[in-house]
Amino acid sequence: MIIRLAEASSLRPVLHRRDLTVVTNAMARRLIIDGQRCRGVVYDKNGAERSAYARHEAVLAAGTIGSAQLLMVSGIGPADHLRHVGVTVKADLPGVGENLHDHPVIAVAYTASRPVRKAFVRKPNVRFSSGLSDQPDLQMVFLDSPCIRVGDQGRKAGTPYACR
Repeated sequence: MIIRLAEASSLRPVLHRRDLTVVTNAMARRLIIDGQRCRGVVYDKNGAERSAYARHEAVLAAGTIGSAQLLMVSGIGPADHLRHVGVTVKADLPGVGENLHDHPVIAVAYTASRPVRKAFVRKPNVRFSSGLSDQPDLQMVFLDSPCIRVGDQGRKAGTPYACR
């Protein structure tokens, strides 16, 4: 079985398991579906297509967009859309691939000239809206975290903050 995790540290405690195989530098292409079960995954490694099969369970953890994409190219998703793009339908699940939102991030790091109250940093996120939607379209997250900018080595440490 192949698992793709956001953080390798989540995987380290179970790397010794005999029922787990980790393949790195590979790209999952589609799931192997047999009836109502996922039996494995087809992936590319060094330009060659390979398959991995699960004995018991397959875990799909390719992130929000990657998981939806793998499901859809494997025939799981909104049937009309899958047929329209030439994918054989294995399961009609209209919610797959719906309501996905991009979350662009711009980080701005700065050093405060004086200590900032922790209460300010730990307040709930500040949200802004253009008024065109009932949902905020900009969310500011304040983080109190140490950071060193390029060229700052050797300077006296200040009180760093980041705004994302």
